[in-house]
Amino acid sequence: MTDKTPDHPEPRRKISPEALARFLEALSPDMEAAGHLYLRLHKKLINFFRMKGVSDPESAADETIDLAAVKILAGQVVPNVEKIGRAHV
Repeated sequence: MTDKTPDHPEPRRKISPEALARFLEALSPDMEAAGHLYLRLHKKLINFFRMKGVSDPESAADETIDLAAVKILAGQVVPNVEKIGRAHV
């Protein structure tokens, strides 16, 4: 069981490293490019959720990416990964 005291905050990521790796591969087969695309997408999602008045836009962006990553790992086709955030309007 995870200790959720301030000294031991709950980890933000709730997906496996394999799911995150698959998500990055879906962004680009080149890992450096995938990293840049990930950061750009994460920033866009944060701005989107901030505009919508979400109280914790960073966590909402993380959860959106996590959801997409889990779906990709499960074999679901996500045709345009960069637009995944629009599903959460």
